[in-house]
Amino acid sequence: TDMPTTAQVNFGNLDDNVFGESHTITIDGVDYTHTVVEGETAESIVSGLLSQLNTGLAGTEISASFVTNEYGMPSIVLEGPTDALTPDIASGIKLSSRELTDTEMPAMMGNPGMTGMPATADISLGMLHAGDIDVGESHTITIDGVDYTHTVVEGETAESIANGLLGHVTTALADTSISASFKTSEYFDNSLGQIVTQIDAIEISGPPEDLSPMIAGIRLSSVNIHGADMYASQMVGTAGTPTTAQVNFGNLDDNVFGESHTITIDGVDYTHTVVEGETAESIVSGLLSQLNTGLAGTEISASFVTNEYGMPSIVLEGPTDALTPDIASGIKLSSRELTDTEMPAMMGNPGMTGMPATADISLGML
Repeated sequence: TDMPTTAQVNFGNLDDNVFGESHTITIDGVDYTHTVVEGETAESIVSGLLSQLNTGLAGTEISASFVTNEYGMPSIVLEGPTDALTPDIASGIKLSSRELTDTEMPAMMGNPGMTGMPATADISLGMLHAGDIDVGESHTITIDGVDYTHTVVEGETAESIANGLLGHVTTALADTSISASFKTSEYFDNSLGQIVTQIDAIEISGPPEDLSPMIAGIRLSSVNIHGADMYASQMVGTAGTPTTAQVNFGNLDDNVFGESHTITIDGVDYTHTVVEGETAESIVSGLLSQLNTGLAGTEISASFVTNEYGMPSIVLEGPTDALTPDIASGIKLSSRELTDTEMPAMMGNPGMTGMPATADISLGML
């Protein structure tokens, strides 16, 4: 009797679920995506994906089922005859997770003010200039215990996010003696060949006696998504000499639960999601295991090596007609890194009696 092919998708990254995160299983080029809603658990997320899979696989010979291991970690097992769930399809099954991370920047008093002069405080928006702007990220300004959130949508820029946040602050401060406006700077943009104005902060201004007590409660919290790609170094072989490609893992010193690392070979992704307590070696070993499974039956092999400094790498090797220059040059490592930062609002001008104080919310992250 023929034995069916099985493929198992493990969900070790579902302990901390945040509204707006998403998890996608890709099978034979088709994506099945579940977006996290408020109050979800690991089980409800996996059940949501399983429901989509059962609908999508209806009428085929491939089935999907929910299982848990002895530690309670949920998985989805796909099973089918070898002519339906072929090795190519099985090796290409992947889970892609869009994880969100939190950062918090409190407002900082810039200038405490004095008689006749306003006080100021800044809320820095520096993180809006620090990297790519991704759909699903969010930025929340908290004033007097109330949250005002701007969620990034398709096509947004640093300026549109800053304007959205300023609108929230202006609404929050309506009917008070405190006002808000942008603090900007200028720089020469070589690519545009002109001077560009950049929004750096939201400056809050008002009488010192009104603004100063509020500063400690003003903060900007951001949920940011970070990623990086690194291409493999390669050595193209000649007749009788194999081609090699080496993927170096120099970015695995600080491993955070929920990060992920993906090696892409000839358009196929092999992803390892970091679980609690992982080391650089366990991450590379997890990727190597996936590569060996995916490359089974081909003339390309993968092995684990370390250099004299202990940095781990994966070396891929094969004849030039299997590991072609095109394939070798396209091999890359994509890492999804998570980071935390915190910045308070900054006091700008302390003010004095009869004149407003000001405080700035920096927009440097735009």
